[in-house]
Amino acid sequence: MLTFEEFCKSVLIVMTTFNRKKVTEICLKQLEATKKEATLWVVDDHSTEMTLTEIQNWAPKATVKQIGLSKMGITPLRLEIQKQALLTSFKYIYHTDNDAYHDPQWLLRF
Repeated sequence: MLTFEEFCKSVLIVMTTFNRKKVTEICLKQLEATKKEATLWVVDDHSTEMTLTEIQNWAPKATVKQIGLSKMGITPLRLEIQKQALLTSFKYIYHTDNDAYHDPQWLLRF
């Protein structure tokens, strides 16, 4: 049986973002503060209201990136993210949006 710490280390959290700068900042800071030892990827769908540098400043431990050369929309973006995530060693992938505010103990509920 996995310990809670081992479980957290096996989780990849993927937050997709597109615009909504203020709510993204609030939710991303809160998610990074509650993610324990899980890994966080922030995949921006070519926002016009915020830069990758701003996003990185809100979540300094996260991997922040864009996929493709222009906005894809959520379905094709998540498909591309899934393809990349499957190439990693993470056992669990948790997708969330940039407007999802998480309970501070959310990882304990898995």
